[in-house]
Amino acid sequence: MNYEYFNIGSFSPCSTSFFCRTSSLHKLKSVQDKFLTNGYLAEAYAERGRYEKMLKHALIQLQLANEQEDDSMRARAYLTLAKANEKLGEFDRSINYSKICLDFKLKSNPETVGYIHLNLASLYLAKGDFSSTFENLRNAEVVVRKTCEKLLELQVYLGMGVLYMNLNDLTKAATYLDACLSLSSVMVVEDTKIKYQSVILCHLAALYRKRKLLDKAERICQEALNFARSNGNKPIEARGLVLLGDIVRDALRFQDQTLAWISYNNAGTLASDMDDILLQVTIMNSTAKCATEQYLIGINCECQAVSLNESCSDLAESIGCKLITLKCQSRLRKLYESLSDDKKLDGAKKKCLRLVQELQLFCNLCGQRYALKDESLRALPCSHFFHEQCLIARRQSRDSVSNVQPCPKCQSHRFSFLEEQKPPLPNCGNTTETAPEFRRPRNQNYHVFEIFVQINSIGEFQSKTFVVDRRSLFDQIFRPLFDISVIGVVAAAAENFSRHFEFSRTAGAKITHGQS
Repeated sequence: MNYEYFNIGSFSPCSTSFFCRTSSLHKLKSVQDKFLTNGYLAEAYAERGRYEKMLKHALIQLQLANEQEDDSMRARAYLTLAKANEKLGEFDRSINYSKICLDFKLKSNPETVGYIHLNLASLYLAKGDFSSTFENLRNAEVVVRKTCEKLLELQVYLGMGVLYMNLNDLTKAATYLDACLSLSSVMVVEDTKIKYQSVILCHLAALYRKRKLLDKAERICQEALNFARSNGNKPIEARGLVLLGDIVRDALRFQDQTLAWISYNNAGTLASDMDDILLQVTIMNSTAKCATEQYLIGINCECQAVSLNESCSDLAESIGCKLITLKCQSRLRKLYESLSDDKKLDGAKKKCLRLVQELQLFCNLCGQRYALKDESLRALPCSHFFHEQCLIARRQSRDSVSNVQPCPKCQSHRFSFLEEQKPPLPNCGNTTETAPEFRRPRNQNYHVFEIFVQINSIGEFQSKTFVVDRRSLFDQIFRPLFDISVIGVVAAAAENFSRHFEFSRTAGAKITHGQS
């Protein structure tokens, strides 16, 4: 069987060939072929937002894995089940499936362990458990260090960027999202590259929106939408339309919001053909906020604003999205206060207080809330977050320096306040860094390369010497060259190796001729 032909990046779920593969699935004889093809079809349906059908193919995968009694296949099937249930709003069930995956012995396939932790991080983020999100992203990053899996590395940094954006630490969020964009630019498979660039650009646009750079946010959001449409990825396109509506709403504050409502309606039309509960909650949250703002400035009546916020709060609470529930209840507080409805106002205040405590959105060192404004946060080794300035002040105190103390939040981990758990930091390469001293390890195919980059329009050379493992050769050659903005020619030379490449910031790198 030609597995390359069934690569998920080689066909679209909207194409005729996709449905031909679906209809001919029963003709496959090999269990391995059936398992792989069902996995690809599940991913294809996921990109179309058809998570019920994704769930169906995941169950077929699980049945095939049980027939083979293969733990690696079982883990991959349960992971697909977990992803489908996440989008269907079954968070607890999805977490259970992900934890089942971790029970299997996957020494021969460590990358799967990284993707399991990544999925758990996504689930805990949706539930608003930021400490568990951070912990699972750290666990996934450990796998990245062991396996050099670049796609997993990109998704870990993307998860970190989204986590810090939810916590309103926009500086760290920008660092991770920029690193993701750099990593995505050297992907070989064009469809996969476009898919991740559209996701990253959506989050970057959201970041610029939070920073009130609305023109830049709108431009990046439009670019993300173009990528999503060219790739046929409906969930990303719908989320991009919601974000575009948010940007327009902020730009036209205190004015008529017709353009924002059009964008939300377009997103809702796309979402109506999908099984994505999370997407529905996201759309409802944005429309509820828009209606609330319009009422508070006297454009609309309170009926629509109250109804949308109550509906969104109920749906978010039913699936466990505590952060969105908190946002809805905070808006309802303002609405009930303006309507002088003391009974409902008291209930909304109690719900807000309970949710803040459950989400642990406060610093135990100063007693103040975080995630309300752009401020720097740090996590201790137990993964609990605090204001960075509070930790610095605590470390500078004489008692904290001399004594090992428990975490003020969980009280179960003892450590010095001189130490904090740093998140995995992106390393996108630097053309000016000094190459490490080369020592050839035993039984390893390592090579020393000196890279010369010639800028065609200038004719000058830049060079860099470094050590790479042949398995990750191309990533390590091209990652240090991201700052080149025009087409250049790269010549790489090493023992028994000579190739020439064309390189550009937008098009990535490709072999034009060479031998080895």
